[in-house]
Amino acid sequence: MPKFYTKTSSVLEMKIPKNEAFLKMIGANVRKIRIASNITMDSLSFESGIEYRQIGRIERGEVNTTVMSLFRIATILNTEIGNFFVYNELSQN
Repeated sequence: MPKFYTKTSSVLEMKIPKNEAFLKMIGANVRKIRIASNITMDSLSFESGIEYRQIGRIERGEVNTTVMSLFRIATILNTEIGNFFVYNELSQN
């Protein structure tokens, strides 16, 4: 079961963060995975075809990016797109 869900009183409830917090969570996860992969923002930008400034906006959670952009980023980072949506306390910092 993905970490985005919790089981409460045998009822599956989804933790739904506010829009802004959700975008920040996705961005923090993108940044964390990028850094762990030893890929610079320049390299990610070049390989994905997404502008450098847009990568920064995605990582800061300032934009509601497209699924295709996240897919391209995930492909370059050699990860599954779902890893960007994993909720954890660290992605909130």
